[in-house]
Amino acid sequence: MPSDFEGAFDNAMDVLKGRLGVTAIYTKPETGVVITDATVIFNEQVGFVDARRRAVFTFDRDDIGSATRGDYFVIDGETDRWTVVDVRDDRAGGIEVRCDGTLERL
Repeated sequence: MPSDFEGAFDNAMDVLKGRLGVTAIYTKPETGVVITDATVIFNEQVGFVDARRRAVFTFDRDDIGSATRGDYFVIDGETDRWTVVDVRDDRAGGIEVRCDGTLERL
């Protein structure tokens, strides 16, 4: 049975995903798993070095299960590939990922 905090967070995460989230295709190369309907929330742009951008995003653990360095995702309608370089558990059911973004050429 989830705690009151977990229940409140699940409700809050659903509201955030509905207002701020966008759909992405999340790929886990290590296992070959592809999640076609993961919802991601952009948090902040944290830099730009050479041809790489760096940003922080949040996923709901219910959507992707876990994140690992080397996983990547592409937001629907875009060609930028965001590759996970660091993972942090927010201890409330979310996963915060710091990613490097590169423009993928089609």
